Order: sequence, then C-alpha cells, then structure tokens
Amino acid sequence: MPYFDGEKVELSSKDHPGAEFDEIVVGRWLHIEQMDTGFWWGNVGGVTIHVKADRDGRPKRVTVHMPDCYAEPFPGCVYELNEEQYPIERTETTA
Repeated sequence: MPYFDGEKVELSSKDHPGAEFDEIVVGRWLHIEQMDTGFWWGNVGGVTIHVKADRDGRPKRVTVHMPDCYAEPFPGCVYELNEEQYPIERTETTA
C-alpha cells in the first residue's frame, strides 16, 4: 500500500488507466527511477542497475554493479551472483 505524508493512498489501474510511473520506491531496498528517455537507474538492496530501453520500452542493455561500486552494501545482507545459471556475455577490449 503506498503512503503519502504518512497516510495510505489508494492506487488502482482502474483509477489511472494507461498510467506509467517514472519512479518507484519500496521500503529501503528498492528504488527505480527514469533518468532520461529510455534510460533507467535502479538500486535493489545495494545492487545498482542501469537499463537502456528502445522506444517501445524493451530493454536493450542492462548493466549490473554489485555493492561498493555505486552503493554501499546493506549490513547483514548476503549478495550472490549465479553466473552459471545466467552466463554473462563478455566483450573483449583491445589494449
């Protein structure tokens, strides 16, 4: 349930058909914000993500930064990256 100034706010897609959010905050663990047309920034529990989307809203590039890169890790939180399940495509660079 969303809150505004400490009071519950009733939101429904029936009340706002076709509405889109440019920022979503849930507790202290999720913050997603549209930074520019087609570019989104997010923080999920200390993990920072950047998403570049095409004009139809489909993701074209997703970059993930583990804690200590852009954001501090949350005390007591365990961070895992399961690269075996989702192999990461690597781009070689030339020196």
